[in-house]
Amino acid sequence: MTTRTWLCIALGLTILNAQAEIYRWVDPQGNVEYSDSPREGAEKVELPPVQIISLPKTSEVPSRPRQTPPEPPPLPYKTLKIRFPEDQSAFFSGDGNVTVLVDMDPPLQPGHFLQAVLDGQPVPASGGVLVLNNVYRGTHSLKVNVMRDGQIIQSTPAITFTIQRPRVRR
Repeated sequence: MTTRTWLCIALGLTILNAQAEIYRWVDPQGNVEYSDSPREGAEKVELPPVQIISLPKTSEVPSRPRQTPPEPPPLPYKTLKIRFPEDQSAFFSGDGNVTVLVDMDPPLQPGHFLQAVLDGQPVPASGGVLVLNNVYRGTHSLKVNVMRDGQIIQSTPAITFTIQRPRVRR
């Protein structure tokens, strides 16, 4: 027999099996059981006819216009970047204090304030000036956030800098 013949026989058996009768009975322990083969004391279960749903062709389905996500609100600052320290710079600071200079356009808006984030930790500003006190020697990452009501409004790109400090040998 050819493959096509075997395929037709298998398909026919599948269809016959799909039309098989179902039997229900209760075993001696009180469990309800079902089978496709009859047993003594089993009753035939009448099943509703199989529902067939025909889906429309893709070409027949009306297309909905794609919804574009709303535009995010414009950022309040056209320019926001760290001027000092410069990215990838290294400099000497005997006491470890670093004054951070930020370029902004427009100037800081009412209700907004700056927050430095050194190595992932927020550093509070004192009097509107960003001064990092007693920064350990080595390489650090820094970014500045514009904050309002405890929420970040906008952030500078992160930079890295290396601070060099004298070391006293004992």
